[in-house]
Amino acid sequence: AVEMTSIEISEYPRTEYFVGNVFSSSGLTLKVNYNDQSYKEISSGFTVKLDGYDVDVYPTLITLGNKNVLVVYTENGVRKTVEYQITVVRDTITELQVVQDPNKTTYNLWDDFHYSGMIVYAVYASGKAEPVELTKSMFSVQKFTTTGTQAVTLNYEGRSVDIICTVNAPTSISVSKLPTKTEYKIGETISVDGIEITAHFADGSAKTVPVDLIAFTSPSTEVAGSKSVVVSYGSLVTTFEIMVIEETIDENTPQIVIESKKATKGKEFTVKVEIRNNPGFSYLEVTPVISPELTLVKVQNG
Repeated sequence: AVEMTSIEISEYPRTEYFVGNVFSSSGLTLKVNYNDQSYKEISSGFTVKLDGYDVDVYPTLITLGNKNVLVVYTENGVRKTVEYQITVVRDTITELQVVQDPNKTTYNLWDDFHYSGMIVYAVYASGKAEPVELTKSMFSVQKFTTTGTQAVTLNYEGRSVDIICTVNAPTSISVSKLPTKTEYKIGETISVDGIEITAHFADGSAKTVPVDLIAFTSPSTEVAGSKSVVVSYGSLVTTFEIMVIEETIDENTPQIVIESKKATKGKEFTVKVEIRNNPGFSYLEVTPVISPELTLVKVQNG
């Protein structure tokens, strides 16, 4: 009598799954072998049992790893089995797709980057695509500090995509607030504390320039008069004025006037010290400091 001797899989069903997929034996085809060397192929009439589940149960796969599937076929009281294995892996993101750019991709220097209006989908190995909930921290740029065309990178779950933005430079600068001090005495050092510099852009907007990005070229204060301090940011230049004043002495102020005199080495000379505008003066006490080249002979009042 012709009798079934074995079964084998001639066409495998799906054997690789992602977490969350539903197990299926669709496409499974068996080759049924007989003792007379004949065979037939069948795609139904058998049972399928996944490890950990009852016969012909097709669950959602939620655990990672390899799992065995037992296939049973019975004919004329003869029962034969065959096994195959499936693998369940985590569904990973393969790429990020920008469906819609941000509302704004052109900026001025020192503007904050804004992602509003941007729509991005994460595409998974399984083929599914899900929208990404964007947050500010996902982007490589928070504030634009350089000009020109530049990429802002979105990073999400180990994948990234670039958004190309254009950043405009200012067209001019101006002093919007003068330094705290604009009047100096001869020889004083110029200070720019308190100054504010404004950058102006082609679109009519303006921004305060960080002072540490500004270069100041200060004039000498050794001569009295109005002076220009040059302010520059890159190739943009402006100036502001300071006043250097010569300190004057009130002619009625008490004064000590010491005579200036040239001397010859080895010769005695007299230096006159005069007290002016001090009617209450009764005497002058002098404690001279003598250099190694000089010898004090005497000090005399009158």
